[in-house]
Order: sequence, then C-alpha cells, then structure tokens
Amino acid sequence: MQSQTAPVPITIDQVTGAFEEVLRKRRAAVLTITPDTRLESLNLTSVDFAEVCVALQEVVDFEFDPESAVDVETVSDLIWLRPL
Repeated sequence: MQSQTAPVPITIDQVTGAFEEVLRKRRAAVLTITPDTRLESLNLTSVDFAEVCVALQEVVDFEFDPESAVDVETVSDLIWLRPL
C-alpha cells in the first residue's frame, strides 16, 4: 500500500477487532491478529472478508469504496480504505 496519511480515522485496533469478531464466530480457535498479518494467512472466505468489512464499517460509521480494497494484503492495509 502507499505511504501516506490515511484518508479517514480508522485505527489498527478497530481493524484487528473486526477480524477477531468475525473469526470468533466462525472458528473455534482465533489466531492472533497483528497489523502485519497477511490476509491470505487467515484463509478467509469471501463471506468472512465481507463480514469483516461490514463490522469495520459499523465501527467507523461509513461505507467503504470497494476500489480502495484492491491492493489490501495485510491487516494494517485496511486503514487505507476510503469512504464512498
């Protein structure tokens, strides 16, 4: 992802919290999620990822532009999501 100021105030704690909330519902054991955790290592289904985005949107109270998620590779990349 680009090195710049995040367009909206999304904290890494909000992002990791959204992942943990969704994964806790789906799996018996929740992995430790850090800012550097690669999304591919979480073996998320498209439904899992969609639920993470919805959970995060509810926390920050805006809808994400799907185009801004194209280059997301790590958990910390999600702070760069832009609102619609």
